[in-house]
Amino acid sequence: MPDSIKRLAIIEELGITRQILDEGLNSLDRIDFAKDHYYVVFHLIANGLERLLKATIILGLHQRLGRFPTVSELTWKKGAGGHRLEPLIDQLEVNCFSREWKISQKGRADLDYLKKDILFRKVLKIISDFGVSLRYANINIITGDDSTQDPNQVWGKMELDLFLLFDPELETLKKPDPEKSRIVYAKVIQLLSDSIRQGIAVIARLYTLGELSSLARQASPLLSGYFQFDKDSVFNEGPRS
Repeated sequence: MPDSIKRLAIIEELGITRQILDEGLNSLDRIDFAKDHYYVVFHLIANGLERLLKATIILGLHQRLGRFPTVSELTWKKGAGGHRLEPLIDQLEVNCFSREWKISQKGRADLDYLKKDILFRKVLKIISDFGVSLRYANINIITGDDSTQDPNQVWGKMELDLFLLFDPELETLKKPDPEKSRIVYAKVIQLLSDSIRQGIAVIARLYTLGELSSLARQASPLLSGYFQFDKDSVFNEGPRS
């Protein structure tokens, strides 16, 4: 396959990825206390993050090898294991974080966020689970797979954990107040959304500040609006470590 075709393909892939992430995150932002339609939202975000991580790893290898990698040089597993986001984060560190970027103040902070931020890692695992197994949870239940988790329970626990950050005594639930509950829930969704956007920002900054190939810099406008993301006040209301 000519190199020019591969270059066009990676640009097209990043364009598709941007559309998927935008749709997923915009849909997440629209979730409210009355309409908790998270299921499709998490599928979109899981797919978008997987695509972004894999495209970025390919560009990291392109820089190291001086060419696009072959299938045998890509180290993510085939099958369901290849869709897990946590191992892809590890591969991102190995292939895309240069020594110089790792020891810089910003690069070190970015890598620490991906690897050590407790909330982001929890969110990443849930999104990864949705992308790998929970998307087929109902089919698995129908076909008798008793080991399958109920997506509603998984998401419900995450919601409660975040809810407790803003209402540790659960006063809004003990004394039902729809308006106060709606306010707290809006903070929960914003915290969740911001944690994902911050993770995307870390990856996107590799395209402008990291040492990926020149092709990554050409593609960086496709990620505009992400690499400058900064955490707002609600992001800092809960414990971070």
